[in-house]
Amino acid sequence: MAKWHVPQGADYKNVAAWDEQLGVIMALGMKGLSDEARENAKQTENLVALCGNSENKLLGTTYVCVNNYRMMNAKEKSATAIAMAKVTLDFLPGIAKMAGNIAVKAAETAAAKTKGYFVRTNAYLFKLDWDKAKFDDFYAKYWNNVADFNANANYQLKYVGRSSKYAGAGLTMKSANLDKLIARGALRATDAAFAALQRDYDEFRPMSSLHVDGDKLVAYIGTKEGVKAGDKFDVFMCQKDGNEVEWKKVGTIKVAKNSVWDNQEGANETFEDEAEDGEKKEGNAELKYTIFDGKPGKKIGEGCLIRLAK
Repeated sequence: MAKWHVPQGADYKNVAAWDEQLGVIMALGMKGLSDEARENAKQTENLVALCGNSENKLLGTTYVCVNNYRMMNAKEKSATAIAMAKVTLDFLPGIAKMAGNIAVKAAETAAAKTKGYFVRTNAYLFKLDWDKAKFDDFYAKYWNNVADFNANANYQLKYVGRSSKYAGAGLTMKSANLDKLIARGALRATDAAFAALQRDYDEFRPMSSLHVDGDKLVAYIGTKEGVKAGDKFDVFMCQKDGNEVEWKKVGTIKVAKNSVWDNQEGANETFEDEAEDGEKKEGNAELKYTIFDGKPGKKIGEGCLIRLAK
């Protein structure tokens, strides 16, 4: 809560008062104004009021993710994957059991090729419980009294959901590269858990800027964000609505085949003693972005936003 109202990185607990002019909300609120509105606001000294319109929206979409980690060996990982596939199979209707059996066989095949130690991340997603009444309460009680806020504010997070993912660490716990392998495994597993949360919960779907390189539509997202070939993204164009900028859907684009950028931690690094999980890898580390089918047009091009479609 308080971090929104101080400059990014500032120690919110030790400031004398929060700052409307320099807070993160002001910085992001500026981005939500049209050039004309921003210029008019500066001339009329009305910038704070205009940017304040973004405050409830930003606070109401504030997320916190709490993670825990554990090491697991190949046997544990394989047993977990097979057990989950079999549990899912038990709940499938008769017509879908064939696909379920294929999933079990795939897990068993991967298990035979899985070697080493893995980092498993459990990610728990929370959202700030916020509404207009809390907004009014915050300004009435705490805006000019940071000490009282730190001592008595009772704003809460509400639980959204969880995901669990793993990434390879070392084949042996005596590897010369063990620290690097574990660190990379933890980062990759964390990214994978975030990507799973983004797919499972609509409100947390990933967004990115769309760019044009020559005749290609591209975005600087990839395997780190869980992007896969064939994924569809809604495209939004910036349109002015009075003093504010609105993003309106203008189309849908699809990730091209063999065009996913591998931007995972250490994508271009190879270490001895890396764990093996027997799964097909998505993405190409030689790319510098992910490419979409289609070509730039009047509506879909540089400056648009894209969001993973439902």
